[in-house]
Amino acid sequence: MLSAKERLLCAAYLLLGLILLLGNTEQRLMKANLLSISLYYPFVNSVSKLEEMFYLREKNRRFAELNAEQLIRMTALENELQRIRKFIHLEQEGLFLSDAVDGFTIASVVSYRGSFTNRILIIDKGSLHGVSLSNPVISDRGIVGKVISVSPNHALVLPLNNPLFKVGVVNSRTNVQGLLEADITGSVYMNMIRAGSQISIGDTVSTSSVSTVFPRGYPVGTVSRLQKRPEDVYLRALINPFAIVSDLEQVTVLFFSKNIPEVIE
Repeated sequence: MLSAKERLLCAAYLLLGLILLLGNTEQRLMKANLLSISLYYPFVNSVSKLEEMFYLREKNRRFAELNAEQLIRMTALENELQRIRKFIHLEQEGLFLSDAVDGFTIASVVSYRGSFTNRILIIDKGSLHGVSLSNPVISDRGIVGKVISVSPNHALVLPLNNPLFKVGVVNSRTNVQGLLEADITGSVYMNMIRAGSQISIGDTVSTSSVSTVFPRGYPVGTVSRLQKRPEDVYLRALINPFAIVSDLEQVTVLFFSKNIPEVIE
């Protein structure tokens, strides 16, 4: 037995059918055209827009994958060139180990944890997708941070503007080494720069070979200001990171872990 709502709906359909049947052929066509414009077209248009939205989302994800592949490929080539030029003798002695990336996965930033100056990113990929502790995380612009906690379907990422994050970096122009750190305000600095080192405003900073998290050569940011107090032994440089953590929607997790050789004396 039909409910009151179902009977009302059937009655509405019958009434609509009778209205469409009344009149001559021209009038029936006009009514049918009006019905398609007012009911059918908005429905079809909404479905079309949803399909377009899903298509664009998938297209953006694929574009992010292509960017990640290109960045990994370019960095691998630069690393190979650096090895050939500067580390041949280390390779011959067996002290330099390869830092090749074994793959990657694209993840979406789904949430944040902590305050603005102590923010941690939550991404939608975890151990089921190959993510593990200390995996480096990048964007299509530069480094983002490292994985510090992993569950089957999610992971926590410590970003480079968190005071707990540290990574070895190098001036790409002059090979001056330093340590990338952030202060409590979220400003990012290259610290431990020897006084008199060749470093200038506008220089690009990238990850160095002494980093235990990142492969060498991944872009970090540019030098925007140099600071040194008279009592300081070292310089420090304020860095404008390429990756803006607060604007990230997607990141790339690199499947990479660095093998540190044991030195036997």
